[in-house]
Formats: sequence, C-alpha cells, structure tokens
Amino acid sequence: MLSRIQPQIRQSSCLRYRVLGSYKVINTILLDRSQRVMVAGTGSVWASVLSGVPQGSVLGSVLFLCYINDMPETVSSFIYMYADDTKIGRAVSNIEDNRRLQADLDRVQEWSDKWQLRFNSSRCKVMHLGHNNSKAYSMNCNGSKVVQCLIHKYVDDTTLTELLVNNSHVSEMQTFLQLLQTWTTNNKMKINYSKTKEMILGPLAKQPPQPLSDGSGSDCVFIERVYHFKLLGINISYDMNWQAHIDAISHKAASRLHFLRILKKSGLKPHHLLHFYLTVIRPVLEYCSVVWHHSLTKAQSETLEAIQRRALRIIYPPTISMPYIFALTLPKLPSLHNRREHINRQFFTSISSSCISSLLPIPRNHDVTSRLRAASLYPRPVTRTKRYTSFINYSLLHYQ
Repeated sequence: MLSRIQPQIRQSSCLRYRVLGSYKVINTILLDRSQRVMVAGTGSVWASVLSGVPQGSVLGSVLFLCYINDMPETVSSFIYMYADDTKIGRAVSNIEDNRRLQADLDRVQEWSDKWQLRFNSSRCKVMHLGHNNSKAYSMNCNGSKVVQCLIHKYVDDTTLTELLVNNSHVSEMQTFLQLLQTWTTNNKMKINYSKTKEMILGPLAKQPPQPLSDGSGSDCVFIERVYHFKLLGINISYDMNWQAHIDAISHKAASRLHFLRILKKSGLKPHHLLHFYLTVIRPVLEYCSVVWHHSLTKAQSETLEAIQRRALRIIYPPTISMPYIFALTLPKLPSLHNRREHINRQFFTSISSSCISSLLPIPRNHDVTSRLRAASLYPRPVTRTKRYTSFINYSLLHYQ
C-alpha cells in the first residue's frame, strides 16, 4: 500500500492534519528519487521512483494515514479501518437499506479511483449476518467488478450461482453474465452460448425472472432455460428430484450389462465376470452418491438395486430363483444402499480434516458432551422439511 502513495501529497490533507509547514520538506523527500540494482559490484541504469515512500520509515506510515483518513467521510454506513483493512457495514431491513449500502460502496470506489489506491479484488468479501438478506453488492476493482456471485470452475466448465430468497429480490444474473463476457473478451476467449444453459431451482421456477442473453443488442442470443441439466456427470433437476439422474445412470449401467453377457458367452469364469462388474458397472451406479443418496425415494433405490440383481443373475445363474438378499451372500457383496451409506459415512468422517471443513458447524463444548450418555460431536440441525436437505444436514442427523 505504501508504494501507491503519490509524491504530491494532497495539500488539503496536510492542512487538515496540521503538517502544512512540513509540506515542502515532505515533497523534497519524496520527489526526484532514483534507484538501481547492484549485482556483484555491477549496477543497472538509474531509474526514477514515481510513487511510494521509503520503506520502514516513520514518515511512510504517517503519510499513509493522511492519505486514507478521509475515506470514512464518503459513506453514511459505519466503517472500521485498521492500517490497510477496511470494513463497511449496515443494518439492512428493506430494499432502501440495500441501495444505501451499495451507494456507499460506489462512493468508496470513486474515492479509490480518485487517489489511485485500488482495492484488492481477490480479498473483497461480502458476509451477511441474520436471515433474509441475500442482496448482491458489487465494486469495480482493478478493472473487474467484484460481485457476490458464487462461481464454480472445473477445467473449462464454469457455473454461476445466485441465491434469491423471495420475489422481493431482483436477479443480478444478467449483470454477472455480462461481467463474465467482458472478462472473456479481455482475455481473448469466447463463451460457447450453444452450450450455455440457465436453470432455476426451487419454487422460483414457477415465476421465473427475465431470460438471460449475451447482451449484444438487437442480435442478442438468448440463453436456453432448461429444467434438467448435466453438471460434471450429475443430472440436476429444477425441483431437486433425482429421478432424471437415476434414469440416466440406470440406462448407462444396463447398457454395460450387454458386455457382461458377451464375456459370459466367451467362457470367462465367474470371478472374472464379478471383477468386470465391480470395476466397470457398479462405479456408474455410485458416482458422486454423497450428493444424491440421502434424497432418494425407496422406488429410486430399488431401481439401482435391480441393476445389481440382473448382474448377479448373469454371473451366477443359480441366483435366478433366489431372493435378492440371499443372492448377495454368494459373492459376499453388500446391497448398493448399504454400500452408499458406508461411502457417505466415510466421506463425512473425512470432512473435518479436508478443505471443506468450513461446511461443518462449530463442534460442541467437550466439557458438556463428556457428561452426556450419547453425545454427538456437532450440534444436530433442526429442519422442518426433508425436501431440500443437504448432505451435511443429513450426515449430522444420521452419521454421528
């Protein structure tokens, strides 16, 4: 930050903080400075120092405080500043409070542009305290707009996510899309709009906002709005029902049973056929099960079990007349439901030491739990519906 200070310190700030008598002395220290690099006794060409103050000097910290000390006067919200950290906050109870907070952010941005002291966009964050407050806020830092929009990237797949609590919140997704379009243009890349889809999850799908477009004027391309979409191998539906995903993986696994029959006719032994099933077919039925297992209906779970039942009948013909639960004992296999439960339990146990540990709530006080007969490490969530229960909430209720 000290390297951003311009040599011509604002005279108004010096006057305000009663250092006007030292104004000329300060300028003589900061102006007409040069520097060069010495390596093994050989020096580079002298270069002029156009900004900044001598590092480690007492004068540098004083000048920096003079440089930023009038920032709070630009906002109406409360603002806390410590060195180069700045926090702006406001109690938000209606739309007007949202607008005032956004206006304060805009004024702070204008202040930073005026004095050439840009904010670090990678460290600008938004945090909401309380409920029913999901308004998006934005700032333009380093030429890129900082917005409250969840973005998930995997190789060349990018997903933008916006949370709308109720109909009173206006969607900002068109703005997010335009910012992404600007970024791709600046980096000489292009969005493939033929593969770009929009999907609205939850009750808002009954009263959707305006459709998205590429913003290219009269010849704009509208983004296709879909109700089912495949994201990283998982088929997601707008109503968070996993029937489309179950149908897709069941069809894919059933098509691979054809190769199992061919191998059977070729004379492969049962243990080789079982190995083929475990490595080629069963993984299809378990891919990312931590995402969807807890929301399956009994009928959907039975659909997956039917695939494994058909595979066992191909590998072990005597199991054709046996109940499924007894057929599993021959190769000593667990049911797919029990296996998914085991996988999910292991995954939940590993979360505490992984990069997504922040998704877990704060552990309970050990002094309290040690006196309980059946204590859980984390507090159990209280939910009124099972429709949109996440894996974390389901695990907190069933795996501890």
